[in-house]
Amino acid sequence: MHLSDNVSDIAENYKNFTKSAVLCLLISNGSNYNLDIVLTKRSKHLKYHKGQISLPGGKLEPQDKGDFQQCAYREAYEEIGFEKNKAIYLGKLNKYITGSGFLIQPIVVLLEEVQNFIINRQEVTSILHFPINYLLSGDVINKVFLDEDQNKYFLNIYWKKNKIWGATAKILIDLINLLKK
Repeated sequence: MHLSDNVSDIAENYKNFTKSAVLCLLISNGSNYNLDIVLTKRSKHLKYHKGQISLPGGKLEPQDKGDFQQCAYREAYEEIGFEKNKAIYLGKLNKYITGSGFLIQPIVVLLEEVQNFIINRQEVTSILHFPINYLLSGDVINKVFLDEDQNKYFLNIYWKKNKIWGATAKILIDLINLLKK
């Protein structure tokens, strides 16, 4: 299974957004039909997105030299001890723009077995193994409208008392739609 790096690039003209990358870290557990994705619960001490469920990642730093893949790997290593030498690179998803001013580039990789992650407690309070197939199990995706005309909304997913919403929910939905093809 390989994703294309030739996805639409909707965000090249968004210079005022904070550039960031997230790692869509899939774990196969011996089967491509039973994939989990690694999510983190962010620390309440962080400046942005406190306490939210998210994908490992963060903003592009000078040492990344503009490389979103390098950024996603570095941030995942800092947050959960991700070892890139054990992962298979699959590709990129479309970039996202958030209401909080971030441009996010999702990077997709596959681990064929679970790593022993090491949580950086300053950034992450816990690691969740979210079963991708859960998104196929009925009406689990909800739209929350922000205006009377129902033009603006965000998506959320409830799973085991966890609320996954916003960009993270959109990325998971796009990922499952690609994997279904």
